Amino acid sequence: MNTIRASKEQIPSCLDLAEKITFSAIGAHLSKEGAESVGKWLRSSASGCEWFMSEHGVCAYDPEESRIVFLGVEENYRRQGEGTALVDAVRKTAEETNQSRITANALGSALEFYKNCGFEETDRMTEAGELRFAPVEYLLGRRYLGKTVKIIIDRPFGSLHPHIADLEYELNFGYVSGDSFSDGDLQDAWVYGIYEPRDTFTGTVIAIIYHKNGGSRLVAAPSGMMFSKEDVIAAVGFEEQYFDTRIIWASSMN
Repeated sequence: MNTIRASKEQIPSCLDLAEKITFSAIGAHLSKEGAESVGKWLRSSASGCEWFMSEHGVCAYDPEESRIVFLGVEENYRRQGEGTALVDAVRKTAEETNQSRITANALGSALEFYKNCGFEETDRMTEAGELRFAPVEYLLGRRYLGKTVKIIIDRPFGSLHPHIADLEYELNFGYVSGDSFSDGDLQDAWVYGIYEPRDTFTGTVIAIIYHKNGGSRLVAAPSGMMFSKEDVIAAVGFEEQYFDTRIIWASSMN
């Protein structure tokens, strides 16, 4: 299924299609006043979004917030892969800029679609005016799990933390070598199981730690090393305890 990133000249066409899809929901999900309100909000937000188009669908993505703010396909062309293709285009863009997650507010009628695309609910269904939606997110970076990476260590074991007074690094910490993103960011990473200062380390990614409303950090360990999830959590806890985190593990850890 082909999708394109809309040029500046194509954004008015994207808005027209988004409004057409929105107004088609009058009666089923929206009042006329609600549809008009959504249309006005989209036009006021258009310049800050990246727009993606398929033949019968459109998606607006806010790169600053890494959020899908509009996603729709004309009713007669749904369940044919266009919505999924638009989500895939957003996912690729977010990965290229080292985002840790994509978020969206999924209308009740679209919640199952988002779940089928790998999104997960992060809170209960919420009402805003006449709309009912659930906050959802898709965690990025899973391609690293189980992969071998080289880490350049810039905060070695035993060094002092640059921002937390008197805190020493109990693990080596750095970034993935040769994996810079289009915005210049680097992928942070912990080294588990090596308790001496290193300049570099090559090992297998066993987990990804996601910070709520923040970035992500890989956890890499020597290939073939045996350990438990509890051991890893305890090892990174000296710093990760200060964050609200979620961890996804490589299949070898399950």
